[in-house]
Amino acid sequence: MVIFLSTCSIAFGSGWHDYQMEIGDGYSLFRNNSMDVGIGKKDNSIILFPMDYEGIGPVTSYQISVAYILTKNKGRKDRNLFEGDTSEEIDNNKDFFFILQKKDNGVFGPYKEIEFEKVAKEKGIEIKEWIIPKNPNYWRPLLGNLMFIALSIPILMIRFFYITIPLLFFIGWIIFNKLKKA
Repeated sequence: MVIFLSTCSIAFGSGWHDYQMEIGDGYSLFRNNSMDVGIGKKDNSIILFPMDYEGIGPVTSYQISVAYILTKNKGRKDRNLFEGDTSEEIDNNKDFFFILQKKDNGVFGPYKEIEFEKVAKEKGIEIKEWIIPKNPNYWRPLLGNLMFIALSIPILMIRFFYITIPLLFFIGWIIFNKLKKA
């Protein structure tokens, strides 16, 4: 029964680190996984989804002005860990920039940094300090990780019994001797 209940709770594990964070004016930043970080609206429409652009990765920081949302995205590349690997990973060596126009949800970009600064200057956008998105829910990912660790310890103890049983006897012997001397 305990095993059944604990395996059911694992189903809630997907999404421990996912979130949707309001960034103002009806817009939100969403994270579905480490690669799918984008900008949407409260009505759940998506304005900027990085996977819609070749080689563009997640939003890593943003700025908000009266008329625009500016985003800084990392690149995306094939992982290639083994033959037939179709997964992708973040390319930290590349930065891309987008300008989202609030009045019509227009998306301009992707731009490289120099081109982005030039376009922003032409549009009269002041580039300020970038805001790095953080999960607004501190406890859900922490408790999810702790639950995963708590469930894995007994499984690993059973799997590697030839190490854990002698180790438990040794720890018990030390504790017994300390209590005996006290």
